[in-house]
Amino acid sequence: MSLGQLVEMLRFQRAIRLRGDVRNLHCIVSTADHDGSVSTTPLWVPLVVAGIGVAGTLTAGIAGGLITQRWADNREDKTWARERERERERWAREDEARTFEHRREVFEDFYQAVRALARRAYDHGYGFDGTPELPFDWNADAGAKLNRLGLYADRRLAAAAAAAYNAAFWWGQHTKYDDPDDQEFYERQQRFDDAEYELLVLLRQALSIPEGDLSLPVPGYSNTPEETAVSEDKPLWRCRPGRSARPRSSRFAGCSAKRSQVRKFRT
Repeated sequence: MSLGQLVEMLRFQRAIRLRGDVRNLHCIVSTADHDGSVSTTPLWVPLVVAGIGVAGTLTAGIAGGLITQRWADNREDKTWARERERERERWAREDEARTFEHRREVFEDFYQAVRALARRAYDHGYGFDGTPELPFDWNADAGAKLNRLGLYADRRLAAAAAAAYNAAFWWGQHTKYDDPDDQEFYERQQRFDDAEYELLVLLRQALSIPEGDLSLPVPGYSNTPEETAVSEDKPLWRCRPGRSARPRSSRFAGCSAKRSQVRKFRT
């Protein structure tokens, strides 16, 4: 082989290699155009994606914490509201108990005072008190306690208390000293007994005292006001110590008066 032929062969091989490299480069460019830019992705893209992920995680954590705190606050508010309601109920029970005790004391004081007022009227009529004229303020204690009772009693009980007080007061005001022969004396006594019975029934109701057989009279009474006020086996009235049993009228003879006409004050 001559030198010229050898040179031509080397040129031909070089041209073949160059053509293969161009063909390979064309395939690479075509593939890149078809699939998009892969190897040339900018660096900031994954950083942005990572930042979005971190921000989402932080946001979810903060939101979850806020929701949990809100639920905890709601539970605490409900618990505090229940505690306050229980406290108010306890205070209301304590106030009710104190008020009931005050009412009981006021009712008892008035009942004793109006009974004492009626007793004074009874003793004045028989001359047992030794005072021909009742004192000007003989009803002051019962009147003051009646006013105090009005603060705690309902309207029905207050009206019954006023009726009992008025019956006792006018019994004493219209009673003649040491003159039990006066028929109005016993009529006024009967008015007071009826008013006192009604008052006692309402007082027991106001104090929530349990009742058994309602057909029976209230404790302290042997009969209802419509029946005989006292039994026949008890003395109905007594003479003043040192007083002679002189006849007063055809109906009464001192201490031997008829029991059907003279009644003892109920103690």
